Amino acid sequence: TATDISEPALKVAQGNAEMHHLDIRFLQGDLLEPVSLETFDCIISNPPYISYSETDVMDESVLEYEPHTALFADNEGISLYERLAYTLPFHLKTDGCLFMEIGYQQGEKLKELYQKAFPDKEVTIQQDINGLDRMLIVK
Repeated sequence: TATDISEPALKVAQGNAEMHHLDIRFLQGDLLEPVSLETFDCIISNPPYISYSETDVMDESVLEYEPHTALFADNEGISLYERLAYTLPFHLKTDGCLFMEIGYQQGEKLKELYQKAFPDKEVTIQQDINGLDRMLIVK
């Protein structure tokens, strides 16, 4: 199951899935809204996480060609993570896991937020090849 608020993004993803012969259900909607009554073994998320204050350090090609709704979020880039922290516990099975791409300056803040959301799970931050925080993992 894949959800996205953007219909064009879903069409691209659906084309990729067809090309690779993958059986994926695509649903349009805001975050977990299209699957409001479902639970999952594993959730992988890459919501917009860039703060508007970071535009001066971004590659110009990204700013020019990527939809800004797919890049930027309010509250220093963490507004969608805050919304998800309240809803994800209802969608993740007891023994499930969560993987979320994060901004390189958000690790500690998001680790604290998700440890509160998932008090019985281990919350860790994984660094990328450059040693920067890049993924939040909940198991």
